[in-house]
Amino acid sequence: MSPAHESISSESPAFARRRDDRRGVAILECVVAALMVMAMLSITAPLVIRTGRLWKQTRNVQLALDELGAQLDALIAMAPDQRQSELDQLDVSSATRNVLGDATLRGSIVHDEDGKRLSLSIDWPRIGDPPPLTLVAWIDPLPPEANSNDPAASPEEDSDQ
Repeated sequence: MSPAHESISSESPAFARRRDDRRGVAILECVVAALMVMAMLSITAPLVIRTGRLWKQTRNVQLALDELGAQLDALIAMAPDQRQSELDQLDVSSATRNVLGDATLRGSIVHDEDGKRLSLSIDWPRIGDPPPLTLVAWIDPLPPEANSNDPAASPEEDSDQ
């Protein structure tokens, strides 16, 4: 060993003091780092759980809307006399029932000044008991008297010619 290295050997009291001081700082750094990790986990864990629940709710709503759309398309394609009997027998498909559980499907035909429309709604057990999802389709968008007064529907002579 060279004379320079002999003066700072591992046996020297100055070297031992520096090593002990550094060990205390390292332990303090580890404690602070562990506290920071625990704080971040306490914030992110609930967010991850909420995000998972939100994804599940979004998937369920999308599935319910797909079910409503498919049922509505089938009902619109039916003859008017067959439509009412099918409305009385509405039932959720088995694939939707497997995911949504106790889902109920309701439908009605509404006649008013806006015309004749078909309204379908689906409801299933959800957190907070929100209102059912509803889709509406117009069967006859204009009343019969509005159709007869429509200038675009009647072929008139152009007066400019």
